[in-house]
Amino acid sequence: MRVIDWEDAVFAPPGADLLYGAVTAHLTFGTALPQEADGEVVRWIESAVQNRLASDESLDSLNNRMLVILRGLELRL
Repeated sequence: MRVIDWEDAVFAPPGADLLYGAVTAHLTFGTALPQEADGEVVRWIESAVQNRLASDESLDSLNNRMLVILRGLELRL
């Protein structure tokens, strides 16, 4: 069996899937985060996560914790 998640299936900047996966793996399994990331990729992921935030979502939700991590990455321009 395979599961395909089409929630965020849109065109994205190169590297978006890799960074999103790295941040998700960090939050889920505690893996290491990249030290820096492409600014365009970070902004794209941040926008996608912001768009799915619920108005009453708790600060410790997965979405909010992901935003904190993205905003803390050193950006490559």
